[in-house]
Amino acid sequence: MEQKTAGRQATTTLWIPSGDLKLCVDEHTALGSGRPVLLLLCAAEQTAAHWPPSFLDAIVDAGVDIVAFDTRDSGRSSKIPSDVGYRLGDLVDDAVSVLDALGIERVHVFGRSMGGMVAQLLALDHPSQVESLTLMSTTPGPGSIGLSTPEDDLVEAIAERLFNGPPKEADERVEWLAEGQRLFCGQAFPFDVERERALARHDLASGHPLESGHGTAVFATKPWIDRLADLAVPTAVIHGDEDHVYGFDHAQALASRMGADVKVLAGLGHEFPPEVGAEVASVVLATMQRD
Repeated sequence: MEQKTAGRQATTTLWIPSGDLKLCVDEHTALGSGRPVLLLLCAAEQTAAHWPPSFLDAIVDAGVDIVAFDTRDSGRSSKIPSDVGYRLGDLVDDAVSVLDALGIERVHVFGRSMGGMVAQLLALDHPSQVESLTLMSTTPGPGSIGLSTPEDDLVEAIAERLFNGPPKEADERVEWLAEGQRLFCGQAFPFDVERERALARHDLASGHPLESGHGTAVFATKPWIDRLADLAVPTAVIHGDEDHVYGFDHAQALASRMGADVKVLAGLGHEFPPEVGAEVASVVLATMQRD
C-alpha cells in the first residue's frame, strides 16, 4: 500500500486480486468516514491517471470518496498475453472484485467510453451493488442495430497507426501516444499536447502496454441495448456533439431506453479535457442525489 497527497486529495494505492490478476487501485479521499463512494471506470487504453484533477477535486470537495483503478491490461495492473481473450464481462468481474475487497456493498458509478459499457453491465448484472449510474461518451454496445459507426476518417487514421505500429524509441513512443489522442478531439478546446505527453510518460513508466485487448473485449461482447429498460437506478448520460467514435445517436439510444436525460457538451469529441471536469462532476453529483 502506498499513500501520497496530491492537491486536496489524499490518495491510497492498493493492489487487489481479481482471480489470477492484480489490479492497481487508487482511493482518492478527504477527511471523514461513512461518505458516499464513487467508482470510476476508465476508457479503453487509458489508466486512472487520465481522470482530470478538476473532476476529482470537485467530487472530493462535495464530500464523496473516489475509487479508481487501472483496468486489467493497462497501467500498473496485470497484463494479459495477446493470445488470451477476455470480454467486458471479465472487466465487470474485476470491478466487483475491487468493491468486495474494499468492503463496499453499494456504490455510485461513473464510466467513460469502454468504462461506460462496463458500468452498464455492472448495473445490469449486479443491481444490488449500484446506487446511481452516470455514463459519458459511451454506447449500448458497438454493433447495436441502427446506431452509427465511427466516422470513416477516424477509422482510417487508427488503422494506419495500427498497421505501422508504435515506434521503438522512448521519446517517439511518447509522441505517438500523445498525438493519437488528437484524433478524438472536438473543436471546443485547444488540444493540450503537453498534457498528453505528460500522461503518456506516466503511462509508459507504469508499464502500460502500447496495445491492449480492450478493443477486442468490446467487440467480442454482444450488444445489450435490449436490456437497458431493466435498469432501475438514477441514471444520466453525458455526450459531446462532436464525438466521432460514438455519434450522438448512441447517447439518445441510451437515454431513451433508461429514462435518462442527456447532458450535451457542445464541441466536445470523444475526450475528457480538464476544462469540463467541474461541469461533468456537477452532473455526477446531481445524479447521485436523485432518489
